[in-house]
Amino acid sequence: MIKLSIGRPATQWRWAILVVVLATLVIAAACGNSSREDQSTPDVEPLPGATPTDTASFLSLLDELELDWVVPEIALQRDWAEQGGSLVQITDPRSEWELYDFTDAASLDRFIDAARAGEVADLPVDAFAWTSDDVVFFLRAAEQSPETVQRFVSLFGEPVLATGSAVSIVDSTEQSGEADSSETDDRSEPRTDSPPDAVVAVGTEAVRVGIGTYCWTGPEVGICADAVGRITGLGTLHVSRGELFVLQAELPWETLSQSYVSAWSQDTTKEIEAGEDWRAWSPEDSGVELPAAVSSGQLQLTADLAPGAYIVEVRLLLEPGDVSYGFLLNVEGDAETNDSGPEPAKDPGYEQVRAAAPIETVIINIAESFPVQYFVAIQSGLPSGCAAFAGIDSSVVGTEIRIDVWNLVPAPSEPIACTAIYGTIDNTVALGSDFDSGTEYTVIVNGEERAAFVAQ
Repeated sequence: MIKLSIGRPATQWRWAILVVVLATLVIAAACGNSSREDQSTPDVEPLPGATPTDTASFLSLLDELELDWVVPEIALQRDWAEQGGSLVQITDPRSEWELYDFTDAASLDRFIDAARAGEVADLPVDAFAWTSDDVVFFLRAAEQSPETVQRFVSLFGEPVLATGSAVSIVDSTEQSGEADSSETDDRSEPRTDSPPDAVVAVGTEAVRVGIGTYCWTGPEVGICADAVGRITGLGTLHVSRGELFVLQAELPWETLSQSYVSAWSQDTTKEIEAGEDWRAWSPEDSGVELPAAVSSGQLQLTADLAPGAYIVEVRLLLEPGDVSYGFLLNVEGDAETNDSGPEPAKDPGYEQVRAAAPIETVIINIAESFPVQYFVAIQSGLPSGCAAFAGIDSSVVGTEIRIDVWNLVPAPSEPIACTAIYGTIDNTVALGSDFDSGTEYTVIVNGEERAAFVAQ
Protein backbone atom coordinates (compact mmCIF):
# COMPACT_ATOMS: atom_id res chain seq x y z
CA MET A 1 0.00 0.00 0.00
CA ILE A 2 1.28 3.44 -0.97
CA LYS A 3 0.63 6.13 1.57
CA LEU A 4 0.33 9.69 0.25
CA SER A 5 0.76 12.86 2.25
CA ILE A 6 -1.43 15.59 0.78
CA GLY A 7 -1.22 18.27 3.39
CA ARG A 8 2.60 19.10 3.04
CA PRO A 9 3.64 18.82 -0.62
CA ALA A 10 6.80 20.97 -0.21
CA THR A 11 8.19 18.63 2.47
CA GLN A 12 7.39 15.60 0.33
CA TRP A 13 9.40 17.01 -2.57
CA ARG A 14 12.33 17.86 -0.32
CA TRP A 15 12.53 14.24 0.88
CA ALA A 16 12.33 12.96 -2.70
CA ILE A 17 15.18 15.25 -3.79
CA LEU A 18 17.31 14.11 -0.82
CA VAL A 19 16.77 10.44 -1.67
CA VAL A 20 17.80 11.06 -5.28
CA VAL A 21 20.97 12.91 -4.21
CA LEU A 22 22.00 10.16 -1.78
CA ALA A 23 21.42 7.49 -4.41
CA THR A 24 23.54 9.45 -6.87
CA LEU A 25 26.41 9.72 -4.34
CA VAL A 26 26.31 5.98 -3.61
CA ILE A 27 26.45 5.14 -7.33
CA ALA A 28 29.30 7.62 -7.90
CA ALA A 29 31.30 6.15 -5.00
CA ALA A 30 30.84 2.65 -6.36
CA CYS A 31 31.98 3.74 -9.81
CA GLY A 32 34.97 5.53 -8.30
CA ASN A 33 36.07 2.41 -6.44
CA SER A 34 35.68 0.33 -9.58
CA SER A 35 37.70 2.87 -11.53
CA ARG A 36 40.50 2.85 -8.98
CA GLU A 37 40.58 -0.95 -9.03
CA ASP A 38 40.82 -0.91 -12.83
CA GLN A 39 43.67 1.62 -12.71
CA SER A 40 45.75 -0.31 -10.14
CA THR A 41 49.05 -1.73 -11.34
CA PRO A 42 48.79 -5.51 -11.61
CA ASP A 43 52.58 -5.96 -11.48
CA VAL A 44 52.93 -4.60 -7.94
CA GLU A 45 52.75 -7.44 -5.45
CA PRO A 46 50.98 -6.54 -2.18
CA LEU A 47 53.19 -6.99 0.87
CA PRO A 48 51.89 -10.01 2.80
CA GLY A 49 51.73 -9.75 6.57
CA ALA A 50 53.91 -7.35 8.50
CA THR A 51 57.10 -5.85 7.13
CA PRO A 52 60.24 -7.48 8.58
CA THR A 53 61.49 -5.90 11.78
CA ASP A 54 64.25 -8.43 12.50
CA THR A 55 65.83 -11.55 11.03
CA ALA A 56 63.05 -13.84 12.26
CA SER A 57 60.31 -11.75 10.66
CA PHE A 58 62.30 -11.61 7.39
CA LEU A 59 62.27 -15.41 7.35
CA SER A 60 58.53 -15.34 8.07
CA LEU A 61 58.10 -13.04 5.07
CA LEU A 62 59.95 -15.56 2.88
CA ASP A 63 57.57 -18.26 4.10
CA GLU A 64 54.56 -16.10 3.18
CA LEU A 65 56.07 -15.57 -0.27
CA GLU A 66 56.43 -19.39 -0.51
CA LEU A 67 60.20 -19.18 -1.00
CA ASP A 68 62.43 -22.03 0.17
CA TRP A 69 65.33 -20.80 2.29
CA VAL A 70 68.32 -22.09 4.25
CA VAL A 71 70.26 -20.41 7.08
CA PRO A 72 73.76 -21.97 7.29
CA GLU A 73 75.39 -22.25 10.72
CA ILE A 74 77.75 -19.33 10.15
CA ALA A 75 77.91 -15.93 11.83
CA LEU A 76 78.79 -13.08 9.49
CA GLN A 77 81.15 -10.50 10.95
CA ARG A 78 81.61 -7.04 9.43
CA ASP A 79 83.44 -4.12 11.01
CA TRP A 80 80.41 -1.78 10.95
CA ALA A 81 77.85 -4.28 12.25
CA GLU A 82 76.60 -3.82 15.81
CA GLN A 83 76.24 -7.60 16.07
CA GLY A 84 76.85 -10.70 13.99
CA GLY A 85 74.76 -11.00 10.85
CA SER A 86 72.87 -13.92 9.34
CA LEU A 87 73.34 -15.47 5.91
CA VAL A 88 70.06 -16.51 4.25
CA GLN A 89 70.04 -18.53 1.04
CA ILE A 90 66.94 -18.72 -1.16
CA THR A 91 66.99 -21.76 -3.42
CA ASP A 92 64.54 -20.83 -6.19
CA PRO A 93 65.13 -18.34 -7.63
CA ARG A 94 68.65 -18.61 -6.28
CA SER A 95 69.84 -15.65 -4.21
CA GLU A 96 71.83 -14.91 -1.07
CA TRP A 97 71.04 -12.34 1.60
CA GLU A 98 72.90 -10.83 4.53
CA LEU A 99 70.77 -9.56 7.43
CA TYR A 100 71.95 -7.28 10.23
CA ASP A 101 69.92 -6.04 13.19
CA PHE A 102 70.58 -2.58 14.66
CA THR A 103 69.72 -1.34 18.14
CA ASP A 104 67.24 1.21 16.82
CA ALA A 105 66.08 2.93 13.62
CA ALA A 106 68.24 6.00 14.30
CA SER A 107 71.50 4.02 14.35
CA LEU A 108 70.43 2.21 11.18
CA ASP A 109 69.71 5.55 9.46
CA ARG A 110 73.16 6.84 10.46
CA PHE A 111 74.75 3.72 8.98
CA ILE A 112 72.88 4.11 5.67
CA ASP A 113 73.85 7.80 5.44
CA ALA A 114 77.52 6.98 6.08
CA ALA A 115 77.45 4.11 3.56
CA ARG A 116 75.94 6.36 0.88
CA ALA A 117 78.68 8.90 1.56
CA GLY A 118 81.36 6.24 0.99
CA GLU A 119 82.46 6.30 4.63
CA VAL A 120 81.80 2.60 5.34
CA ALA A 121 84.17 -0.16 4.22
CA ASP A 122 83.55 -3.90 4.15
CA LEU A 123 80.06 -3.70 2.63
CA PRO A 124 78.66 -6.74 0.80
CA VAL A 125 79.95 -6.69 -2.77
CA ASP A 126 77.68 -5.78 -5.72
CA ALA A 127 74.64 -5.70 -3.46
CA PHE A 128 71.29 -3.97 -3.09
CA ALA A 129 70.07 -3.08 0.39
CA TRP A 130 66.63 -2.45 1.81
CA THR A 131 65.70 -1.49 5.36
CA SER A 132 62.69 -2.02 7.57
CA ASP A 133 62.52 -0.73 11.14
CA ASP A 134 65.83 -1.82 12.75
CA VAL A 135 67.03 -4.35 10.15
CA VAL A 136 68.99 -3.96 6.91
CA PHE A 137 68.96 -6.79 4.39
CA PHE A 138 71.50 -6.98 1.55
CA LEU A 139 70.90 -8.95 -1.66
CA ARG A 140 74.35 -10.19 -2.64
CA ALA A 141 75.44 -10.13 -6.29
CA ALA A 142 72.24 -8.30 -7.23
CA GLU A 143 73.02 -8.24 -10.95
CA GLN A 144 72.88 -12.05 -10.99
CA SER A 145 69.38 -12.12 -9.48
CA PRO A 146 67.18 -9.87 -11.68
CA GLU A 147 63.98 -11.76 -10.83
CA THR A 148 64.60 -11.36 -7.10
CA VAL A 149 65.45 -7.68 -7.55
CA GLN A 150 62.16 -7.00 -9.34
CA ARG A 151 60.15 -8.87 -6.75
CA PHE A 152 61.62 -7.04 -3.79
CA VAL A 153 61.41 -3.68 -5.56
CA SER A 154 57.68 -4.33 -5.90
CA LEU A 155 57.49 -5.08 -2.18
CA PHE A 156 59.74 -2.43 -0.67
CA GLY A 157 60.39 0.10 -3.44
CA GLU A 158 63.82 1.07 -4.76
CA PRO A 159 66.87 -0.05 -2.73
CA VAL A 160 68.20 2.45 -0.19
CA LEU A 161 71.79 1.48 -1.01
CA ALA A 162 73.71 -0.12 -3.89
CA THR A 163 77.35 -1.25 -3.82
CA GLY A 164 79.86 -2.13 -6.54
CA SER A 165 78.46 -3.15 -9.90
CA ALA A 166 74.93 -3.13 -8.47
CA VAL A 167 75.06 0.67 -8.79
CA SER A 168 75.10 0.33 -12.58
CA ILE A 169 71.87 -1.67 -12.68
CA VAL A 170 69.76 0.74 -10.63
CA ASP A 171 68.80 2.66 -13.77
CA SER A 172 68.09 -0.50 -15.74
CA THR A 173 65.69 -1.77 -13.07
CA GLU A 174 63.79 1.50 -13.33
CA GLN A 175 63.70 1.53 -17.14
CA SER A 176 62.84 -2.12 -17.75
CA GLY A 177 61.04 -4.75 -15.74
CA GLU A 178 62.98 -7.53 -17.44
CA ALA A 179 66.70 -8.32 -17.46
CA ASP A 180 68.56 -9.53 -20.50
CA SER A 181 68.76 -13.25 -19.83
CA SER A 182 71.76 -13.72 -22.10
CA GLU A 183 73.75 -11.15 -20.12
CA THR A 184 72.73 -12.81 -16.86
CA ASP A 185 73.85 -16.19 -18.14
CA ASP A 186 77.25 -14.77 -19.13
CA ARG A 187 77.76 -13.22 -15.71
CA SER A 188 76.87 -16.47 -13.94
CA GLU A 189 79.87 -18.25 -15.46
CA PRO A 190 83.18 -18.23 -13.55
CA ARG A 191 85.90 -15.98 -14.92
CA THR A 192 88.27 -18.40 -16.61
CA ASP A 193 90.65 -15.85 -18.14
CA SER A 194 91.81 -14.61 -14.74
CA PRO A 195 92.58 -16.38 -11.44
CA PRO A 196 89.55 -17.58 -9.48
CA ASP A 197 88.45 -16.05 -6.20
CA ALA A 198 89.73 -17.72 -3.05
CA VAL A 199 88.99 -17.86 0.66
CA VAL A 200 90.95 -18.79 3.77
CA ALA A 201 89.13 -20.67 6.49
CA VAL A 202 89.47 -22.21 9.91
CA GLY A 203 86.69 -23.77 11.95
CA THR A 204 83.44 -21.96 11.10
CA GLU A 205 85.19 -18.77 9.99
CA ALA A 206 85.89 -18.02 6.32
CA VAL A 207 87.35 -14.85 4.82
CA ARG A 208 87.64 -13.75 1.20
CA VAL A 209 91.20 -13.02 0.11
CA GLY A 210 92.50 -10.33 -2.23
CA ILE A 211 94.03 -11.02 -5.65
CA GLY A 212 97.31 -9.24 -6.33
CA THR A 213 99.74 -9.50 -9.24
CA TYR A 214 99.01 -12.30 -11.68
CA CYS A 215 99.68 -13.52 -15.21
CA TRP A 216 97.00 -15.99 -16.24
CA THR A 217 96.14 -17.87 -19.44
CA GLY A 218 92.52 -18.82 -20.07
CA PRO A 219 90.80 -20.69 -22.90
CA GLU A 220 90.49 -17.50 -24.99
CA VAL A 221 93.05 -14.92 -23.85
CA GLY A 222 95.93 -14.43 -21.45
CA ILE A 223 95.86 -11.56 -18.96
CA CYS A 224 98.65 -10.05 -16.88
CA ALA A 225 97.96 -7.52 -14.11
CA ASP A 226 100.46 -5.80 -11.84
CA ALA A 227 99.37 -4.70 -8.37
CA VAL A 228 101.04 -2.02 -6.29
CA GLY A 229 101.95 -3.57 -2.94
CA ARG A 230 100.50 -6.67 -1.33
CA ILE A 231 96.74 -6.92 -1.90
CA THR A 232 94.44 -8.33 0.77
CA GLY A 233 90.71 -8.55 1.29
CA LEU A 234 88.96 -6.60 4.03
CA GLY A 235 88.19 -9.35 6.54
CA THR A 236 90.59 -10.81 9.09
CA LEU A 237 91.00 -14.54 9.81
CA HIS A 238 91.51 -15.35 13.50
CA VAL A 239 93.65 -18.38 14.38
CA SER A 240 95.59 -19.73 17.34
CA ARG A 241 99.34 -19.95 17.15
CA GLY A 242 100.41 -23.16 15.43
CA GLU A 243 96.87 -23.84 14.17
CA LEU A 244 96.25 -25.28 10.72
CA PHE A 245 94.06 -23.35 8.29
CA VAL A 246 93.38 -23.61 4.57
CA LEU A 247 93.30 -21.57 1.39
CA GLN A 248 90.72 -22.89 -1.02
CA ALA A 249 90.13 -21.97 -4.67
CA GLU A 250 89.05 -23.69 -7.86
CA LEU A 251 92.64 -24.16 -9.04
CA PRO A 252 94.34 -27.07 -10.84
CA TRP A 253 96.30 -27.97 -7.71
CA GLU A 254 97.79 -31.02 -9.38
CA THR A 255 99.81 -28.66 -11.62
CA LEU A 256 101.28 -26.62 -8.73
CA SER A 257 105.04 -26.39 -9.20
CA GLN A 258 105.97 -23.67 -6.69
CA SER A 259 104.38 -22.00 -3.68
CA TYR A 260 105.68 -19.26 -1.39
CA VAL A 261 103.90 -18.02 1.71
CA SER A 262 105.22 -14.90 3.43
CA ALA A 263 103.93 -12.98 6.45
CA TRP A 264 104.66 -9.44 7.64
CA SER A 265 103.71 -7.87 10.94
CA GLN A 266 101.18 -5.08 10.51
CA ASP A 267 103.36 -3.03 12.86
CA THR A 268 106.02 -2.84 10.13
CA THR A 269 103.65 -2.63 7.17
CA LYS A 270 102.12 0.53 5.75
CA GLU A 271 98.70 0.67 4.11
CA ILE A 272 99.09 2.59 0.85
CA GLU A 273 95.67 2.30 -0.79
CA ALA A 274 92.21 0.81 -0.34
CA GLY A 275 89.20 -0.04 -2.51
CA GLU A 276 85.68 -1.26 -1.96
CA ASP A 277 86.75 -4.84 -1.26
CA TRP A 278 90.56 -4.71 -1.07
CA ARG A 279 93.49 -3.06 0.69
CA ALA A 280 97.08 -2.54 -0.52
CA TRP A 281 100.09 -2.78 1.80
CA SER A 282 103.81 -1.99 1.59
CA PRO A 283 105.99 -4.07 3.94
CA GLU A 284 109.14 -2.51 5.40
CA ASP A 285 111.04 -5.80 5.86
CA SER A 286 111.45 -9.18 4.18
CA GLY A 287 108.90 -10.96 6.38
CA VAL A 288 108.95 -14.61 7.42
CA GLU A 289 108.04 -17.74 5.50
CA LEU A 290 105.20 -20.02 6.56
CA PRO A 291 104.94 -23.77 5.89
CA ALA A 292 102.34 -24.84 3.34
CA ALA A 293 101.36 -28.04 1.53
CA VAL A 294 98.61 -29.12 -0.85
CA SER A 295 96.21 -31.66 0.62
CA SER A 296 92.79 -32.81 -0.64
CA GLY A 297 92.44 -30.00 -3.17
CA GLN A 298 93.38 -27.16 -0.82
CA LEU A 299 96.50 -25.39 0.38
CA GLN A 300 97.06 -26.20 4.04
CA LEU A 301 98.95 -23.55 6.01
CA THR A 302 100.24 -23.36 9.57
CA ALA A 303 100.11 -20.22 11.71
CA ASP A 304 103.72 -20.65 12.83
CA LEU A 305 103.88 -17.08 14.14
CA ALA A 306 104.04 -15.19 17.41
CA PRO A 307 100.72 -13.63 18.48
CA GLY A 308 99.87 -10.49 16.59
CA ALA A 309 98.35 -9.05 13.41
CA TYR A 310 99.88 -9.98 10.03
CA ILE A 311 99.68 -9.42 6.29
CA VAL A 312 100.03 -12.77 4.50
CA GLU A 313 100.78 -13.30 0.81
CA VAL A 314 100.49 -16.64 -0.98
CA ARG A 315 102.25 -16.88 -4.35
CA LEU A 316 101.43 -19.87 -6.53
CA LEU A 317 102.82 -21.08 -9.84
CA LEU A 318 100.49 -23.42 -11.69
CA GLU A 319 99.91 -24.53 -15.27
CA PRO A 320 97.61 -21.58 -16.18
CA GLY A 321 100.09 -19.07 -14.73
CA ASP A 322 101.09 -17.39 -11.48
CA VAL A 323 98.95 -15.55 -8.95
CA SER A 324 99.36 -13.81 -5.59
CA TYR A 325 96.63 -14.03 -2.96
CA GLY A 326 96.69 -11.93 0.20
CA PHE A 327 94.77 -11.77 3.46
CA LEU A 328 94.84 -10.38 7.00
CA LEU A 329 95.67 -12.83 9.78
CA ASN A 330 95.33 -12.38 13.52
CA VAL A 331 97.29 -14.91 15.58
CA GLU A 332 96.12 -15.34 19.14
CA GLY A 333 97.99 -16.87 22.06
CA ASP A 334 100.41 -16.13 24.88
CA ALA A 335 103.05 -13.78 23.49
CA GLU A 336 105.40 -14.39 26.43
CA THR A 337 105.88 -18.08 25.83
CA ASN A 338 107.18 -20.04 22.86
CA ASP A 339 107.64 -16.96 20.66
CA SER A 340 109.28 -19.10 18.01
CA GLY A 341 106.02 -20.96 17.42
CA PRO A 342 105.01 -24.55 18.19
CA GLU A 343 107.78 -27.06 18.69
CA PRO A 344 108.04 -29.85 16.11
CA ALA A 345 106.57 -33.20 17.06
CA LYS A 346 109.01 -35.43 18.94
CA ASP A 347 109.46 -39.19 18.81
CA PRO A 348 107.37 -40.46 21.74
CA GLY A 349 109.67 -43.44 22.26
CA TYR A 350 107.02 -46.07 21.62
CA GLU A 351 105.11 -47.52 18.67
CA GLN A 352 102.03 -45.62 17.54
CA VAL A 353 99.09 -46.65 15.36
CA ARG A 354 96.31 -44.70 13.67
CA ALA A 355 92.86 -44.77 15.27
CA ALA A 356 89.60 -43.07 14.41
CA ALA A 357 89.21 -39.89 16.44
CA PRO A 358 86.05 -39.27 18.48
CA ILE A 359 83.97 -36.53 16.83
CA GLU A 360 82.53 -33.72 18.92
CA THR A 361 80.91 -31.34 16.38
CA VAL A 362 80.42 -31.12 12.62
CA ILE A 363 79.30 -27.82 11.03
CA ILE A 364 78.76 -26.99 7.37
CA ASN A 365 80.35 -23.66 6.49
CA ILE A 366 79.34 -21.88 3.26
CA ALA A 367 81.93 -19.30 2.21
CA GLU A 368 81.13 -15.94 0.61
CA SER A 369 82.52 -16.52 -2.87
CA PHE A 370 81.47 -17.17 -6.44
CA PRO A 371 80.98 -19.96 -7.10
CA VAL A 372 79.77 -20.86 -3.61
CA GLN A 373 82.34 -22.95 -1.75
CA TYR A 374 81.64 -25.45 1.01
CA PHE A 375 83.65 -26.36 4.09
CA VAL A 376 83.14 -28.83 6.90
CA ALA A 377 84.35 -27.62 10.31
CA ILE A 378 85.13 -30.59 12.55
CA GLN A 379 86.04 -30.64 16.21
CA SER A 380 87.56 -33.98 17.13
CA GLY A 381 88.73 -35.37 20.45
CA LEU A 382 92.13 -36.38 21.83
CA PRO A 383 91.10 -39.02 24.38
CA SER A 384 94.32 -38.99 26.43
CA GLY A 385 97.65 -37.28 26.86
CA CYS A 386 99.17 -39.85 24.49
CA ALA A 387 96.79 -39.13 21.60
CA ALA A 388 97.88 -36.82 18.78
CA PHE A 389 96.01 -35.61 15.71
CA ALA A 390 97.18 -37.57 12.65
CA GLY A 391 95.28 -36.14 9.69
CA ILE A 392 92.05 -36.23 7.67
CA ASP A 393 91.03 -38.22 4.60
CA SER A 394 88.05 -37.12 2.50
CA SER A 395 86.26 -38.24 -0.65
CA VAL A 396 82.96 -37.64 -2.45
CA VAL A 397 81.03 -40.71 -3.62
CA GLY A 398 77.76 -39.82 -5.35
CA THR A 399 75.85 -37.67 -2.87
CA GLU A 400 77.90 -38.84 0.12
CA ILE A 401 80.84 -36.85 1.46
CA ARG A 402 82.99 -39.27 3.44
CA ILE A 403 85.50 -37.90 5.93
CA ASP A 404 87.80 -39.86 8.23
CA VAL A 405 89.59 -38.09 11.10
CA TRP A 406 92.59 -39.89 12.59
CA ASN A 407 94.61 -39.81 15.78
CA LEU A 408 97.93 -41.42 16.63
CA VAL A 409 97.71 -43.53 19.80
CA PRO A 410 100.04 -46.05 21.47
CA ALA A 411 99.97 -49.48 19.83
CA PRO A 412 98.03 -52.12 21.82
CA SER A 413 101.30 -53.94 22.45
CA GLU A 414 102.82 -50.91 24.18
CA PRO A 415 102.35 -50.85 28.00
CA ILE A 416 102.10 -47.07 28.19
CA ALA A 417 100.47 -45.16 31.05
CA CYS A 418 98.71 -42.09 29.61
CA THR A 419 97.30 -39.13 31.48
CA ALA A 420 93.50 -39.03 31.52
CA ILE A 421 93.29 -35.64 29.85
CA TYR A 422 90.66 -35.20 27.16
CA GLY A 423 91.52 -32.53 24.60
CA THR A 424 89.98 -31.32 21.36
CA ILE A 425 91.25 -29.98 18.05
CA ASP A 426 89.48 -28.00 15.32
CA ASN A 427 90.05 -28.62 11.61
CA THR A 428 88.41 -27.51 8.37
CA VAL A 429 87.90 -29.67 5.28
CA ALA A 430 87.41 -27.71 2.05
CA LEU A 431 84.90 -29.44 -0.23
CA GLY A 432 85.14 -27.00 -3.15
CA SER A 433 82.13 -26.01 -5.26
CA ASP A 434 81.63 -28.89 -7.71
CA PHE A 435 78.17 -29.88 -6.55
CA ASP A 436 74.86 -30.21 -8.42
CA SER A 437 72.49 -27.36 -7.58
CA GLY A 438 69.39 -28.49 -5.71
CA THR A 439 70.90 -31.85 -4.73
CA GLU A 440 71.16 -32.84 -1.07
CA TYR A 441 74.54 -34.12 0.08
CA THR A 442 75.18 -36.11 3.24
CA VAL A 443 78.34 -35.66 5.30
CA ILE A 444 79.57 -38.88 6.91
CA VAL A 445 82.38 -38.49 9.45
CA ASN A 446 84.13 -41.59 10.77
CA GLY A 447 81.32 -43.78 9.48
CA GLU A 448 78.46 -41.80 11.03
CA GLU A 449 76.06 -39.44 9.27
CA ARG A 450 76.64 -36.06 10.93
CA ALA A 451 75.31 -33.30 8.63
CA ALA A 452 73.69 -32.56 5.27
CA PHE A 453 73.25 -29.60 2.92
CA VAL A 454 71.46 -28.75 -0.31
CA ALA A 455 73.89 -27.42 -2.96
CA GLN A 456 73.11 -23.92 -4.19
